[in-house]
Amino acid sequence: MVNPQKNPTNPTNSNTSTDSTDSTKSTKSTDSTKSLKSNSTAFNADLGMILDFFKKISSVGESFEIIQKSLEFFQLLFSPKSIAIYQFNSDDSDEIPNVFKFQNYQFSTAHTVIPERFLAFDTKYRWENEGNDLIVKIETDTTKLGVVEISQFTHPEYKDRYLPIILLYVNYCALALQNLLHLKLIEEKEQHFRIVADYSVDWEFWYDDSGNFLYNSPSCERLTGYSVADHPNFLRFIEKIILKDDRPKWDQYQTQIDSATYGANIEFRVITKQGQLRWHQHVCQKIVDQHGTMLGFRGSNRDITDRKISEEHVKVLQGMLPICAACKKIRSDEGYWEQIEDYLRDHSEADFTHSICPVCAKELYDIDV
Repeated sequence: MVNPQKNPTNPTNSNTSTDSTDSTKSTKSTDSTKSLKSNSTAFNADLGMILDFFKKISSVGESFEIIQKSLEFFQLLFSPKSIAIYQFNSDDSDEIPNVFKFQNYQFSTAHTVIPERFLAFDTKYRWENEGNDLIVKIETDTTKLGVVEISQFTHPEYKDRYLPIILLYVNYCALALQNLLHLKLIEEKEQHFRIVADYSVDWEFWYDDSGNFLYNSPSCERLTGYSVADHPNFLRFIEKIILKDDRPKWDQYQTQIDSATYGANIEFRVITKQGQLRWHQHVCQKIVDQHGTMLGFRGSNRDITDRKISEEHVKVLQGMLPICAACKKIRSDEGYWEQIEDYLRDHSEADFTHSICPVCAKELYDIDV
């Protein structure tokens, strides 16, 4: 017989204990589920914020804007006491800031000496001040662009959760800054090209295999009277302004230019928009890239009208001139005898003023000059 004192059995107490245990487990499970849902909701909210900022960053065009939006992002996400971005590769000019700060909800910039500890910082990231501060290196595969310093997180207990977000965002900013640096170099090179080409005295151009202009310098208007926008196709433009008598020579030239390996040149006359007849010297060459792909034709036109006029004058005066041995008159091509000064005046740009030499003055007038 079982002694009830030694083996107390109370069904009521047993059920109560079981219910209490189950209730505790249920409560813990519910709390855990709520906590998980809460963390998931918070993370999804952070992720939504990140994606929104990514969209904003991708639409900006200046490194200054990227840095400012980055600071705003870190401020909204972490609410730290201060945030600073130190940019290493900024210009040495005092007019260009290399330090950007967000403190007490105020954005500021400065150009100052960057602390040596940041310049020497060579790890991906590092926690400081007992885990309340964070320094992250901004870099690409080839370039160290700067560092981000986040001081005194409002909720340092979430730092482990936020760290991957920070690193992801900093990497994105680094790529954006690097791309902007490349674009800046491209813009500088393009500016150099524009200065050389746009301010050339000669008419410089580049056209594709169909004759469409890929580049047309402003000197086009000075040499032809037509603006750059008037004619988008070079070949049709030349055919419009070239003198009819020189058209066969131009057509023959076009059959040779495609096979020429050097700059072939030709001289022809054009009629400008103002109706003037001008001489042009045209030189052009086919261009290909390093793979042999055809890129079009690079050419240049120079106004040689003055030279042509001078050559005509020199050509006439260099010929055999029939001159009278007695009176010194010159016989023209039409057979008329002209005074030498009249002939030279008509066939050159020379003019005359009359005087008398000492010998003739003595013989004719018996005076000394």
